[in-house]
Amino acid sequence: MKKPKDDLEEKLNRLPTFTLPTEQKARILQSLQCDLPERKKYSVRPFFVCAALLCIAFLLFVPLRTNLSLTGDGPLTIPPDKELERFFMSPRQQEVLGIEGRFAMLGSLKPFVAEDSRRGAKMMLFFWGNPAQLVDKPFRLEAVHSNQAITLAEGVLSGPLNDSEDAHVLTTFTPFSEEGRWHVKVYVNEEVFETFDLDVLPPFPKTEHYTLEDSPAELETGKEVDISIERFGESKKEIQVELQNKKGKVIDKQWFKEDGEFIDARGSGILHTFTGKLTFPEKGTWILVIDGEKTQPFKN
Repeated sequence: MKKPKDDLEEKLNRLPTFTLPTEQKARILQSLQCDLPERKKYSVRPFFVCAALLCIAFLLFVPLRTNLSLTGDGPLTIPPDKELERFFMSPRQQEVLGIEGRFAMLGSLKPFVAEDSRRGAKMMLFFWGNPAQLVDKPFRLEAVHSNQAITLAEGVLSGPLNDSEDAHVLTTFTPFSEEGRWHVKVYVNEEVFETFDLDVLPPFPKTEHYTLEDSPAELETGKEVDISIERFGESKKEIQVELQNKKGKVIDKQWFKEDGEFIDARGSGILHTFTGKLTFPEKGTWILVIDGEKTQPFKN
């Protein structure tokens, strides 16, 4: 008849190979054996042995999952991580978004929007830590959502721009491919420097020629709010904008006036902007008809 410790060792050896190296299994087994009092052969109950094995497997497997690679195949389940917060950097008192004392982003403080490059078009990143391990070292930001991973930005860190941080870099972000919660890992010199979560809003409503500059999810309901719309190409003094519910009923109709003309930094040509006011009466599903062109239904 097998001894209890032999049975335990055999079951540990049958655990998946990626849970623990052989040496760690041996150390845990030795520790368990030292802690257990001597028992007669007939007094060991299989139930307690199995329960111990399940607890060991669970405790070892959970930490492993938190270090999953962002570029692995198949769906990834990422546990909740740090939330970014706004704070002021001295000495210029610049408001940034990040993890104070570790990492910050200076750019648009509005939430990121899927399929949109504008809010990440120009980002200043700041790092705090050991300057010798940061300055002139390569960095990379990777983000994962569901079963896809993207590289948001990469390059080489420079020395401090202000008197507060230890390194910085000016960069641009690759647009997030879809809405939802994204898990971001910041690498410096190929080692994980910091991690955090980001909520990305649905894409901006758009037609063939027009795109809203604000997400409806960010606009207040029950009151008249300012709306900005952009268009590439032809200039127009004003355009008509209709707000329809999901059944096609017109809820609000206004004229928007052109108030600016710019050369787009992304190289897309001349950008014209139009401003006006609309009232979203409540949360719901809506359609915009901009200068006769319809958007896809969207939610605010």
